[in-house]
Amino acid sequence: VHKLWAKISPFKQSNTRTVNFLLMLFTLTFISFTRIFFRSSSLEIVDAIFYRITNNLGLDLVIKIICGYKLVFAAIALGYLVHWIPETIKEKYRTWFASQSFVVMGLLVMVAVFFMYQLMSGEMQPFIYFQF
Repeated sequence: VHKLWAKISPFKQSNTRTVNFLLMLFTLTFISFTRIFFRSSSLEIVDAIFYRITNNLGLDLVIKIICGYKLVFAAIALGYLVHWIPETIKEKYRTWFASQSFVVMGLLVMVAVFFMYQLMSGEMQPFIYFQF
């Protein structure tokens, strides 16, 4: 499908940020919807999820969810920030980190691991392909 789309895509000559953002958003949406089929144990659950999305999404709960998981959303925002900042800035903080002593590096890594551990969900999800 990707090779066919690459041949007929009206966006293949366009490299603007807006088009790239929209294509990224489309890809994220497509992958998210396909995961519904992979993560659901039955087609009834898939049907219930699609019904809920189209009829009772619960947008009134968005603020409560964001407040309840503020650290998780902050980590996601930080990840996006790190991903999208210019390469020159990334190179500066990488160089700074590499110039530190092993003690400072170790402490920074321990702090990062601690925060990641705090953000982990209580229950690990099994690798999706082990379910087939």
